Amino acid sequence: MLPTTSTEADRSSAQPSGSPYRGYPSAPTDSSPSPSPSPSFGAFPSSPSAASTIHVHVDSGPTSTNDSPATTRTLPHSLAVTALSQGPHQEAHNAAAAASYIRFSAQVVPEQRHQNKKLSLPLGFLLTPIAPSDAPSAEDTNGSTHEYLRRSPVSCPSCGACVGSYTYVDMRSGEWQCLFCGSHATSAHFAAAPLPPSAFQGDATAPSPATPQPLGAEQHQMLRAHYPELQFEVVDYIDPTKQPSVVRNHLSGRVVFLVDCTLPLPALQNVCGGIEDAVKTLSEFTCVGLVSVSNVVSFFELGLSENTATSCQVFSGSRLGTLDEMRTFALHQSRFLVPLKHCRGSLSKALAYLLSRAPPALKGRRAVATPQLRAFGTAVDYSLHLMNDGDSQSASGGHVVSFLHGAPSFGPGAVQIDSSGADELVIEQANAFYRERASIAQKAGICMDIFCIGARQFAVKTLNCLVLANAGILLLLREYEDSQLGPNLCTGLHRRVGVDGEFDIRSSPAVTITHVIGPATPSKSAYDNCHTCLMSGVQHRFTFAIYFDISEDVVDDYVHFQICSSFTNLRNERIMRVINARLPAKKKNAFIDSVNADVTSVLMAKKLVLDARKIDPEDIIQVHDDLDHKVQSIVQKCKTANTAELWDGFGGGLPRSLSMIPYMMYLLRRGSLLGPILQHQDDIDPVRCLFLQRDLFTCHRLIRPILYLATESSFVEVPLQTLALHSSSVLLMDHVTDIFVWRGRDTTEQQHGHLVAKALDYARVLAEGRFPQPYVMSFKEGESMERWLRCRLIPSHKDEPEQQMQAFPLLRELGEADRRQLLAKFHHTDDMSYAQFWEQIVEAIN
Repeated sequence: MLPTTSTEADRSSAQPSGSPYRGYPSAPTDSSPSPSPSPSFGAFPSSPSAASTIHVHVDSGPTSTNDSPATTRTLPHSLAVTALSQGPHQEAHNAAAAASYIRFSAQVVPEQRHQNKKLSLPLGFLLTPIAPSDAPSAEDTNGSTHEYLRRSPVSCPSCGACVGSYTYVDMRSGEWQCLFCGSHATSAHFAAAPLPPSAFQGDATAPSPATPQPLGAEQHQMLRAHYPELQFEVVDYIDPTKQPSVVRNHLSGRVVFLVDCTLPLPALQNVCGGIEDAVKTLSEFTCVGLVSVSNVVSFFELGLSENTATSCQVFSGSRLGTLDEMRTFALHQSRFLVPLKHCRGSLSKALAYLLSRAPPALKGRRAVATPQLRAFGTAVDYSLHLMNDGDSQSASGGHVVSFLHGAPSFGPGAVQIDSSGADELVIEQANAFYRERASIAQKAGICMDIFCIGARQFAVKTLNCLVLANAGILLLLREYEDSQLGPNLCTGLHRRVGVDGEFDIRSSPAVTITHVIGPATPSKSAYDNCHTCLMSGVQHRFTFAIYFDISEDVVDDYVHFQICSSFTNLRNERIMRVINARLPAKKKNAFIDSVNADVTSVLMAKKLVLDARKIDPEDIIQVHDDLDHKVQSIVQKCKTANTAELWDGFGGGLPRSLSMIPYMMYLLRRGSLLGPILQHQDDIDPVRCLFLQRDLFTCHRLIRPILYLATESSFVEVPLQTLALHSSSVLLMDHVTDIFVWRGRDTTEQQHGHLVAKALDYARVLAEGRFPQPYVMSFKEGESMERWLRCRLIPSHKDEPEQQMQAFPLLRELGEADRRQLLAKFHHTDDMSYAQFWEQIVEAIN
């Protein structure tokens, strides 16, 4: 176990108001609340301590409350000499810079092929290739003022790899050797920089071109400093010879809103208000379209004068249009896709027309209504042809945002859902239909988003076949008048930063790339030992899990990786980003000590969640068994203690670098991704898709929610245990998609009202800037909504008293009567505590 250090002086510190425990560390008071550092966790999670020096840390992850990425990299403003050598400090700086884009499961690779297979630990890294640049001159997300090298990179003629910061280059002759294929090449580009006279000291004289002299190490490094690609691990290029030949005015210049006519009046009012607010954030030159869908599909003619009546062209929803019909329809594109500066009035009139024909709201959220026809598939097909000028191969770009009140139920792509479910053959046909439309949208650079409104069945897995392949997202809105619709709509329309994204992965010969998980599809590469993937969309937060094996013994000191990503930004510039990284090859013990438990846990979890998406919900026990087996294998092969010590220590027999992995897998097993917290597939699948697409920070928080105790001065992180539910406390939990504020039954408005208000304010700060926007829920102990928070806490109240003290040391600060009162309010459940899970692992090993 990794103990936290604490002294009597620490425990006797002043008790914050509203806290039932003595000894909580008090944070410095400032103008805005901020969480204290994560608590120290050993084998078993323990409580924060004022003197704690061991922190759970998401490696180089974001620390700001608006979920923004870490910023570490700085590129020079010129190509002037900035450093004499790339010593340990420079290399550490470069490694920290690359961590914004790539995070490895370990900082060392095993030097022998068989070592890692014996340990059962995954090798891999999390890649965020389009993470925002941290250059000091970068003023926006589109790279309008970011510094780029406006030339092509120097690349290997044999394998296509680029020269990087770890490539040896003879600065006198320009000769260099490729790190990946071993080929030698010569580039005059590297032999062009003159040495300044100050480089030659004492009696040395500057050599003339006619009489070249050998360069010293210091002079060699001074020459390398002229080239950013030889100094920095991450370098961006704009190659003038590879710019797009087709000029696009604006890649987000077309937006079509597709509205379900079966939405009841309160929901439709919310949708129309959200559209009105969203278009205010768009450029005056953005072309906007409006479509309504029921058993027919209606395209509103927004190009008409504001003084004329609202008009629309109507198509039958029972079938797709013929090729001739589609071409004729696309010829009149200017009537249906109109620049915003010319159609604000007609758009408002069209939305008012939809409101006038909205059906009344049903009594009761789940009231049974007459069958509602929804020709969603037909509407999507017509919208894609309209935005592509009738040509499905043209890359026009744009956005289609749909608002649905239920599953598609009429025409092509329909899924009929009744009390017995949907027919599997019908679902497979619908899936194939939407995959085909998703492919068309991806080639055209069109993003498809779907807002599912109300407590209904939507066939989410079928609709995800349409949105996932083109970087879209499906959002569930629980209420008709959901306040999340507007912010999510506005943020969603501006989240893309380009189109046509792809990346290549190259590695040393001893490394074999085995799997890629994320929003990308594999593509054929022109070179051997190069893995090419086409990104489904270009967004800052899109992250890919890359897995690799050591296929042969490593004979060199390092293994090298290079990721070359490229995309077309919103200014129609083709950007290429080259990321270089290397890991030392060492023996087993050094490898184990270098393991990053956070990245390793997320890599393991992404494979398990992907497996869960592929099976029927009732077969989830297979994934649980696989998870348990993985944890058992790691504990058995990596333990440093005998069985008795494992039993007593709840993970203390593992190396320090691995001690958090069983805990993270336990939380994954019982959480919203693989556990019973969410019951319906329509609720589960969006969370799983979000997890498979996002970065380390988001994935880590989805597995392990953060629980804070509100105090007078700050928010203090406490262990994720039911024992934290003291009746005089105010708690806040952040679980990415949901933020909960809980107050005990003994809290009063007079004594604790300001803490509740502070917690709600902090919840809004945490939610700001996130996409999708999390729900913020507030409730009191004993209310039915309290189950949302309680089900996410570890039921440590079931454990033995000694185990409870180890899990929640602050329990010692309560009196005996208070401790009995706290434990008495919990009921026995079948849910395993972490102690029980660990005992199960140890028993399986025996």
